Amino acid sequence: PLRREYLADLFWDSESTTQSLTRLRVLLSRVKKTTPELQAGRKEVFFEAQPDTIVDFLTLRQALLSDDVAELDEGLRLYEGELLEGFYLEDAQRFEEWLLIEQENLRQEIVTAYRRLCAAYIEGEAWLKGVDAARRWLLLDDLDEEALRQLMQFLAASGQVKVALDQYEHSRDRLWEEIGVDPEPETAELARRLEELKTETGGGIAWDAVVGAQLAWPEEGQLAEPGDLPAGSYLPYQRNTDFVGRRDSLLHLAKLLLPGAAHTSRAAAITGMGGMGKTQLTVEFIYRYGRYFPGGVYWISFAQADDVAGEVALIGGERGMGLYK
Repeated sequence: PLRREYLADLFWDSESTTQSLTRLRVLLSRVKKTTPELQAGRKEVFFEAQPDTIVDFLTLRQALLSDDVAELDEGLRLYEGELLEGFYLEDAQRFEEWLLIEQENLRQEIVTAYRRLCAAYIEGEAWLKGVDAARRWLLLDDLDEEALRQLMQFLAASGQVKVALDQYEHSRDRLWEEIGVDPEPETAELARRLEELKTETGGGIAWDAVVGAQLAWPEEGQLAEPGDLPAGSYLPYQRNTDFVGRRDSLLHLAKLLLPGAAHTSRAAAITGMGGMGKTQLTVEFIYRYGRYFPGGVYWISFAQADDVAGEVALIGGERGMGLYK
């Protein structure tokens, strides 16, 4: 149930709430004739679905909450684009803002659901069903490399290695055409290893080998081994090979910051008195986990307030990103 005042202000940018409420009352009287499920009380409005009422959004919502793989798969087929895609209300800025938030929230739920679905098909070794699911996932955003990698893995495991590599070539071209970037290192490494495995086996590739073709993801509770940083990264410090300890702090930072982590944060702060090793800890984390950030790792000093703008400009230009006019 939603209060009438909320709906009125959401739909109309009127001079007063009273004027908006009048417009809402007129609208409800007209809509009621064709939508008996819409219940309008004196203070609240709500939608009461009947046994024979079919609403794709409600069916999808139910599927997203289900533990049944078949129901989840069937429900995800209903999502073919943005929530209320193409729907527009004139002079309703608050509604447009609300809709953008709802669209993004639902989009994130769909991506999470596709991860669950693909994981279920991996567990059940249902490679062809996995191909179908991953392909539908990729159709929602053909620049989504996570979906691309899932599709490539399922194709390879089902014996369609050449198709997987053809898909990689197509997606690589799309990435360059649309946003001018190469595939992420993890995706490129997967394609390279699949090419090698195809030559070695001449046919389908066992799932364990497919998964092993990706960047080795650190196991939970274990520190990642030090490694190289992604291309273009800027870090003005070398790794201290004598660094020891701080294991719990490094694992906590990884839990907060790693892409795709359950509790991913946009920022984390390391605080303490000078000389306690904050910089050393940060540098160690970067060398251990930097490769999992395919866009690069960039060190920006905020030590001097007057220099901050210049630091950002350098990162955008000659120090890495190359965002020249």
